[in-house]
Amino acid sequence: MNKLLRLSAAEYLLLLAAAVSVGVARLALWVVPFRVVARVGERRACRASKPFAPEKFSPQRVAWAVMVASRPLGKEGLCLVRALAARWMLAALGNSSELRIGVAKSADGKFLAHAWLESNGKILIGEVDGQSFTALPPFTVEHP
Repeated sequence: MNKLLRLSAAEYLLLLAAAVSVGVARLALWVVPFRVVARVGERRACRASKPFAPEKFSPQRVAWAVMVASRPLGKEGLCLVRALAARWMLAALGNSSELRIGVAKSADGKFLAHAWLESNGKILIGEVDGQSFTALPPFTVEHP
């Protein structure tokens, strides 16, 4: 809580934008197929006016905001929501990123899936400890 009290006004706005992005991503994934959510969100983000200066908020700071904003939703099953929300925010800031989805089998043979977001070859959202996922081909959206 002390850390939140020391944030600047711009960082509060970033957290607010992250909360909205997370909420929209979660709601959209409940009611619309993934491909539609990804394409529409990506295109809208690319056309959005840039609400924050890219030099103020690094991709790591955007990832932090998404993680903080999504904490009230719990830990399980939010990897795709978080990755989409961060991707949209980064696109609106003019930063590129790559949404990755991977699959694996658990020790007891259950199918597992996981989503993460990469930027410049590093995982921003969705780091996993102890589980190896086979990445599917990257999901890309062509920008108009």
